[in-house]
Amino acid sequence: MQNNKLVSIVLPTFNGEKWIKKSIFSILNQTYKNLEVLIVNDASTDQTPKIINSIEQLDNRITIINHMVNKKLPTSLNDGFKRANGEYLTWTSDDNWYDETAVENLVNFLDNNPKIDMVSSNYRLVENEKIQDNIITKTDAEALINGNTIGACFLYRRSIAKVVGEYDPSMFLVEDYDYWLRILLKGKIGHLNKILYNYRLHKNSLSNTRRLEIKYKELLLKQKYYNEISFAFPECTLNELKRFVNYSKAIDNLINKIQKYFSLKPIYIYGSGFLCYLILKKIDNLKKNKIVISGIFDTSAKNGEFYKYGYCIKYLQQNNIAKNSVIVIASDKYRSEISNNIKKFMADQNVNIKVIELDFE
Repeated sequence: MQNNKLVSIVLPTFNGEKWIKKSIFSILNQTYKNLEVLIVNDASTDQTPKIINSIEQLDNRITIINHMVNKKLPTSLNDGFKRANGEYLTWTSDDNWYDETAVENLVNFLDNNPKIDMVSSNYRLVENEKIQDNIITKTDAEALINGNTIGACFLYRRSIAKVVGEYDPSMFLVEDYDYWLRILLKGKIGHLNKILYNYRLHKNSLSNTRRLEIKYKELLLKQKYYNEISFAFPECTLNELKRFVNYSKAIDNLINKIQKYFSLKPIYIYGSGFLCYLILKKIDNLKKNKIVISGIFDTSAKNGEFYKYGYCIKYLQQNNIAKNSVIVIASDKYRSEISNNIKKFMADQNVNIKVIELDFE
């Protein structure tokens, strides 16, 4: 080991009693010893405070920061890093854990690559204590600007953190991706091709319970940085980035069309996937919204209705659509199939429905 720089690891937690002990001890048992652990208890109501207080007595490298009210992850990270003294910085989650040589390997990489500001390593997906998959992270600009490919095992310099600033509280659920994009635009990110971390899959994780909201916020990020990224990385194809930006533009045009011509008619959406979610989200975000969605149809509901986004998703039939209706096709991949289904329905039922398709560039 060339140097012995202090590493600060922030561990935010909210009701993490089930797995936090394993997470903490995976840090304390690192082969790299010159580290500090800043545990930010975000107003937990379970046994988390008791657990972390008992472990604090065992190791003077631990500092506990308590929130009286829940402030969410970005603010917890900021509060933790304000107390951090390390030259190298990172954070982890209360349900995940490190391999014992993780920090040593990450530190050695940055020590040996002084022009690199941040490093990311590979990790495992673990469910019910069994390895499900090994994930190879990607840190090149082409990959990162099209998706959050950094992963959960990383280390970055205090120097780049000073340039980039704090985590953005308004970016809750994508605060990490926002931060990586900001580092990408200001510095250099390297890849360590070793598996050093364990990412736990479980039904209560944010990535599982709020998947669509995360995807939506990622879209907003892509819009936010589109021009800056396009200028900084002209050699990248930006296909995925352009696709999401086009989705957003197409939905804005759709909403304007509905407001101008069809606001007084019953509006239905056909398709209950991500585009449907985006349409509902954009409509909901309008301050003076006069659009009311009367229902959502989906071909998959042919075998039974189901609930999603607060709607009962139904199969298109004569008894569940009003006269003089407008149907918005919320699909890119299946829009031809959906359009044909609607045409067949109109022919069979002898009804006239206005069909609107999203106009993708």
